[in-house]
Amino acid sequence: MTSGEEYPSSDTLHRGAVTALERWHEPTQLGNPNASTRSVGSIYYASGDTIPVSIQGDQQRQASIDVELEWGVKHNDLYTSMLMYGLFDVFDPETTDFDQLRAWADTNVAQFKQKMREEIEACLPEELTIEETLVLAQIFLVNAARGYEVEDGNLPTEVVFEEYDSNQAYGRALADHFDSDSAFGEAFENLTLSSGDIGDLVEGFFLLKSNVVDFERLSESREMMAEDLEEYIDAAMMIDTGDLADAYKIGTTRKQANTTIATLFDRISDYATELQRLTVDDDAGHISETLEPVERWYDSSHTASDLADWFNTLEACRGVMNVSDKKSYERARELLGINGGDDTSPKDLGLSSFRDDLQQFQNMDDATGVSLVARLHDFARSRHEQAAWEVYEALDGLISDLQAEEHATGVDLEHRIKQLDEYSNYEQKRQKIHSMTEEL
Repeated sequence: MTSGEEYPSSDTLHRGAVTALERWHEPTQLGNPNASTRSVGSIYYASGDTIPVSIQGDQQRQASIDVELEWGVKHNDLYTSMLMYGLFDVFDPETTDFDQLRAWADTNVAQFKQKMREEIEACLPEELTIEETLVLAQIFLVNAARGYEVEDGNLPTEVVFEEYDSNQAYGRALADHFDSDSAFGEAFENLTLSSGDIGDLVEGFFLLKSNVVDFERLSESREMMAEDLEEYIDAAMMIDTGDLADAYKIGTTRKQANTTIATLFDRISDYATELQRLTVDDDAGHISETLEPVERWYDSSHTASDLADWFNTLEACRGVMNVSDKKSYERARELLGINGGDDTSPKDLGLSSFRDDLQQFQNMDDATGVSLVARLHDFARSRHEQAAWEVYEALDGLISDLQAEEHATGVDLEHRIKQLDEYSNYEQKRQKIHSMTEEL
């Protein structure tokens, strides 16, 4: 072959070259080069129906990257074997130098995959590789699903491979809180649409085979990520896929690959951007609103018995003042053991852990991004698990109703308490009750 000549047999040579490449490799697959399985989540160069092989000097070269068959007599033996396969669908075992063919395939596939990586990572900021971007996306998903935070510079292996599942016992903290048409809600929803692709790619890039982790490869990404997560989140905001070819797609096989890697990277970048815009004032107002009635009455010295005694006193006053009962008061009576049933002992309200929760929510003014998402989960979890929220809210509501009745009738609340038949039983608690209502 010489440069510039026409090759009427180019299709035949092309078919032989493609077969040689596929004999030992998945040429257009970018994943873990150490993996022993092929059908795993990977990035594929999926432009056209076949592997992009071009012949130097031929006019068929159209792909942005390809395996090029160079001209020159030194390649005659190699190309003759390819032509023979193209003609007869078999490599002649007598004339084919399989070692030469394998060496050619190894070299060209390695070069092609390096070109793939270079083109893909050109859209990423210098702080990020493909692998680090995938680990970051997985952190986003687990944080969004259950409020996970990287602690002490450690990112456990199981977190990297954790399947996205937003259905927690306490609900779906983000989906329930953010409207889907809000900026963050839309970015969050789009990222979750890619959770399957992210999970597949994490396995494809960090597993040697099913359930066998390539720890050496994984450690390079997760250690850096765990040391300074905020730096990588900020970097992800700068991802720019404007020049990234649509040929790069995600799948477990080349033919099955559909979603472009650009779509995934855009979703990761958009989520990083909206995540960093979250603030306590704008996005966690429901926490401070819920804290207000609790903080009016809460004291760390309270016991369940104290709360039962105070609520019982106010309940008696409610009866005298003809204030209507409410389901929230009924629930509080049940929790405090004053519902008139056989069980008259207060339930275990877990006031010690409730105190810890309150302190956490009272000291979250500087929380942003991943930390704020974690606090939103903590709050939803606390509301689900801590019955003390209901008791203090009912206490506040009952006092508010008594206050309203007092203002409407002009009768002092303390005077009503003194009129109770059971006044002698409450007299010792009068100062505590008065301290609770003196501002009404």
